[in-house]
Parts: sequence; structure tokens; C-alpha cells
Amino acid sequence: LSEVTTLVEGVSTYGVGKWSVIKRVSCSLYAHRSTVDLKDKWRNLLKASFAQTSSNRLKHGPIPSQVLLKVRELAQKQSKASKARLVKGSRNGFL
Repeated sequence: LSEVTTLVEGVSTYGVGKWSVIKRVSCSLYAHRSTVDLKDKWRNLLKASFAQTSSNRLKHGPIPSQVLLKVRELAQKQSKASKARLVKGSRNGFL
């Protein structure tokens, strides 16, 4: 659970996709984890946070609702930032 919390804090601080920075700064205690492991763990946390049923929680152990809520908030923030970049980048000077 501490590994999950550390990953969520790292994503909150450095952003989604900054896996190298998160590993170096936040997850240095988990030397056995690669940046791909962090990305995969984040993807699985996203799935768990948006899951409608609790069957996954029972299979893999409980993740506190506060952690899942934080994951959802970060995902929504990332989604809004991605949409803003797309809109801003689509302006090509033509009317």
C-alpha cells in the first residue's frame, strides 16, 4: 500500500508520464521497479478507481477509497490538460 501511495504522490507532484522522475525522486526505495512497472501500476490504479464493481478489490486487496479518489482526480486533471493542448495546438492560422 505504501508503494501505491508513493506512486500517487509522485504523479500528483510531477505529472502523468514523468515515470523516470517519479522513480528517481519518489520511488527510489523501490529499486526493483522499472519505469514501465510504474506506468503499468498507474494504469491498473486508473482501472480500479473507475471500476463499478468491488470484485477487483476483493481479489487484489483493498485500496483505500481516499487513494482511489485521488487517482480519479489526477486522471481528470490530466484529461483536461490533454484536451487543452489539443485545442491550443490545432490552431494553424487559418480562419
